[in-house]
Amino acid sequence: RLSYNSECCRHLCHDECMALSTIVAAQAGDTAPGQLAACYLTGHGCPARLSEIWEASLSFAEALGQAGQFVYPVTADVVDWIFRMQQASGCHATRSRLN
Repeated sequence: RLSYNSECCRHLCHDECMALSTIVAAQAGDTAPGQLAACYLTGHGCPARLSEIWEASLSFAEALGQAGQFVYPVTADVVDWIFRMQQASGCHATRSRLN
């Protein structure tokens, strides 16, 4: 299950933030924050699963780059800080299963 905020919300929820952080890291070619964000997104550190997520992120990041869309990269420390802040806030977004 993935979380997302409603359309009218101006903030990213935990899952949205971690998914975007993974793609941003892939655009920058920086595996440390990408792997950390993928781990926080999925809730586990299985190397095979994280590798699959990383490969998919690289493909999406490349497509964004080809379309001229680039996002400012973040460090692993920033990804960890975002994760800790969201956990401490107790905010919970809508949970949904993507089919």
